[in-house]
Amino acid sequence: MLSQNPKEKIFGGLRLTVVSAFAIVGITILLNEVLDLPHLLFSAAITPVNWVEIGIEAVLVLLVGWLCVRLLNLLESRRRQAEEVLAAEKERLAVTLRSIGDGVIATDVDGQIVLINETAEDLTGWTQKEAVGKPLSEVFHIINEKTRKRCENPVEKVFETGGIVGLANDTVLVARDGTERVVADSGAPI
Repeated sequence: MLSQNPKEKIFGGLRLTVVSAFAIVGITILLNEVLDLPHLLFSAAITPVNWVEIGIEAVLVLLVGWLCVRLLNLLESRRRQAEEVLAAEKERLAVTLRSIGDGVIATDVDGQIVLINETAEDLTGWTQKEAVGKPLSEVFHIINEKTRKRCENPVEKVFETGGIVGLANDTVLVARDGTERVVADSGAPI
């Protein structure tokens, strides 16, 4: 039994639509380039065929496929540009922090070290590679020079106050090898 549309025919309850060779090419390009999916195309040859209508349909399918590919390429290009800008900014920040003459140790909000500059490496005895990911209190071991008791973690103080905090004048940094140095330090949220 034929349906109202001469391009459609019903076979055992399954309706098939004529798809021209041009539309097949357009759909194939769309599936391969845009969706990157395997494709299965079904067609049934039914006469009479309106080649003008099928040609227009094929051109529209190709145009939509081409536009989708262009849009995805543009979005990918913008994403890459944003990643490059972010990487360059991150590198500039790291270079700046690492070149400061004072010892600088940066942590995340959990107090885990994310950066330690060369001066801090020399003072603590920990390298950047060894220190990253460790708790600040493990690398930055500070004690009171007179009482020899461990000082409060400056990161915790910063989080409590939300501002810059300084340590007492009698604070000593104990390096990894046991070397002690009197330090004047401060912590600040960034």
